[in-house]
Amino acid sequence: MTLIDNVKEKLAQNNPDIVFRKMGYPNPKRAKKRLLSLLEAPDIESWLKRSSFDFHYSGKEFLRKLFEVLSLPLQPLEKELTRIDEKDLTLLKMKQPYILIDTPRPCCSSRTLAMLEGQRRLRIDKEAIYSRSLDEVLNMVDKIIREHYEKHKGELEIWGKIRRYLYRHGDGSLFVFDIHGNLLPFVQNIKQEGDMARLYGKPVKYILEV
Repeated sequence: MTLIDNVKEKLAQNNPDIVFRKMGYPNPKRAKKRLLSLLEAPDIESWLKRSSFDFHYSGKEFLRKLFEVLSLPLQPLEKELTRIDEKDLTLLKMKQPYILIDTPRPCCSSRTLAMLEGQRRLRIDKEAIYSRSLDEVLNMVDKIIREHYEKHKGELEIWGKIRRYLYRHGDGSLFVFDIHGNLLPFVQNIKQEGDMARLYGKPVKYILEV
């Protein structure tokens, strides 16, 4: 059973209004709405992302007090809250992963190119790579690249023909793919800072063309 299932089971044995009063709510209306959102959530983590302070408790405080009033063991809840905190901290520290689409430099002003830069970047959700192995992430990137290249027929408006794709991983590593989603063998894991900034400079260009 999940933690939410445990709450449902205990609530079936208790009067919700009495539970809310024990939690310190003089008016149970807001508490009922908050509890309902918890019971409908797929898991504690999803609920905490949507929950907010209700002038009585934060999301975590609400859960702790609810478990206490329902006489549910706190250890499993605290373990889950710790896991969520550790995950949130990891995601916060993680560099934003994205795919950069390599094209020729068009004949436009630097200001215009800066405004259009977003067209060349495919943002990858941190959550999507958090629990995946590197191989799984690279397979996911491979699929994204192939779908993108097919959708745009190998060319980006203004920027021109797509030459390759560069994936920046959450740890800062750089992976280079061809237009078919194949990982290029000569550049698989570059961690030096500034690699993307020097993408069109000679050092990185030389490596890519070996």
